This record gives sequence, C-alpha cells and structure tokens, in this order.
Amino acid sequence: KDTAEDTRKDIRQGKFNIDAARAARIAIEKTEEERAAPTLKEFHDSTVLALWEGSLSRATYQSYEGSFRVHIIPELGDLALTSITRDQVKTFITTLRKKSVWKRLPKAKESSDSSDSAMEKRENQPRRLLSKETIRNIVAALRSALSEAVERNLIPANPAVRLGKFYKEAQDFHEEIDTFSAEEVSLLLQATRRHHG
Repeated sequence: KDTAEDTRKDIRQGKFNIDAARAARIAIEKTEEERAAPTLKEFHDSTVLALWEGSLSRATYQSYEGSFRVHIIPELGDLALTSITRDQVKTFITTLRKKSVWKRLPKAKESSDSSDSAMEKRENQPRRLLSKETIRNIVAALRSALSEAVERNLIPANPAVRLGKFYKEAQDFHEEIDTFSAEEVSLLLQATRRHHG
C-alpha cells in the first residue's frame, strides 16, 4: 500500500499516474458496490419467488421456478445483480443451446419400473438438445426476474431483453403423446360408469 508520503514523493518526481489512480479507485468502488448488491439467487429467493407466486398462473409459476432451479441458478446464481451483463446472458443462451436432456419416458414405463431400473433405462435413452420453446421459457423467467430488479432500481437496465435471435435457430421438439390404447379406453369408461353411474 502506498502511503500519502509515497504519493507526494511520486508527484514530486513526476512518477505519479493520475489515470491509474482513478482507475484503481473506480475498480475499488465497483467491487464494493457488487459486494453490496444481492446475487441473482438471493434476489430470486428473497423477492422474485413470492411475487411470481402471487401474480402468475400455477403453470407459469412452476415453469419459471423450475427454469431458475435447474438452469439459471447453476449458471448465473452466484453473480451479483449489478455484474450481470448482456454478454453473459448471451453466453448463457449459447450454453442452453448445447445442453442436452433425456427424452421423456412414457408414464406407464416410468411408474412400473423401480427407481433404480428406471434410472438405468433413462441413462440408455437417447438424449436431445433443449427445444427452442424450453429455451424461450428459461429466458422469459430470467427476463422477468431482472425486470423486477430494474423496477427496484437495483440495476439500470435489463440485460435479458430482445434475445430471441440468439435461440431462434434452436430446434423444436415435440414429445410423442402416449395415448390410451383401445383396451385402456374401455377400462376407463367402465370405471367411470361404476363410480359415477
């Protein structure tokens, strides 16, 4: 650490660099500001979840909460709100476009297997990339949380707006629908008649 006397000596000798001193002071102030700002995870847990629960439909709430838990918090959760940049969000979207998931097993197969054998079967199932719709929903959850941070004057602008062009080329995947067989329809109708007349 330089003392005041060292600084005076540098000024007398013409060695003092005022631009470097300003840059160092700005860096210290920015670090202190980031330390004071909540992380994305802290803001999500303390503020956003309660707002969503009170204002969103149940399905949207579950989608946003799952997006944060599974995708957003592991990647961006430890960052201070004030330090999240548009470039970081773009990089996050690039990561999502490369992320693969297991195809969903039909419910009958999932429920009839023990959890160990179901996991073994799942690991042998083909994987696929996240769909464009899934990425869109994840980004919507992030954008919603950061919009709330803007409204609370915690950040000056939302870095997660107007990013559709970064995932519009992602593939669309539609899960195959596991419909009832003729036998299952018959059983369902019989059970309905028995219980409801």
